[in-house]
Amino acid sequence: NPEVRSALVRSAITRVNSEAAAEPVSEREVSAYYEEHKESYAAAASFDVTALYFESAPRAAAARAAVEAGSPVEQVVSDPLPFGSPGTHVSPRTLANYFGPGLADAVSHLAVGHATEVMQLGNGLVFICLNNKAPGEIPSLASVRELVAADALRDRQEHALETLLTSLRQTAHVELATASR
Repeated sequence: NPEVRSALVRSAITRVNSEAAAEPVSEREVSAYYEEHKESYAAAASFDVTALYFESAPRAAAARAAVEAGSPVEQVVSDPLPFGSPGTHVSPRTLANYFGPGLADAVSHLAVGHATEVMQLGNGLVFICLNNKAPGEIPSLASVRELVAADALRDRQEHALETLLTSLRQTAHVELATASR
């Protein structure tokens, strides 16, 4: 009966999770889990950028060349596309939401003071100047300890369930019924 089988599976999963969670996660487990996964707790880099929008390709190319030659953005164009206030850092995700993932990825590979290639955006062209970059940071274990402990416990529970399933697969006898036609 599928309902009985489903109830048994839920019960087995609940039992395995309860048993795995019965003992608190040790400091050693938390530290080991953090060392293996610390990149997943990192804050993303952020960027201070100026976006420049043009309706003509020659103007966009000339402006980009001037920026790349070292001219300040304010001298290159009098009306940069408003995007945050100067000195405000935005995440790669925010850049991707506004300008698309291609332009956001290009900004992440720029050196400060340089500009992306000119790209199509809507009915015009845009390039982005990178004014400043704050690198992503990996937080200390102390600042994310509770989150790491919860993740380490979840990892312990998943491992216990995988062990149970492997054991059941090795001892189960499965017969396939053939349908008669």
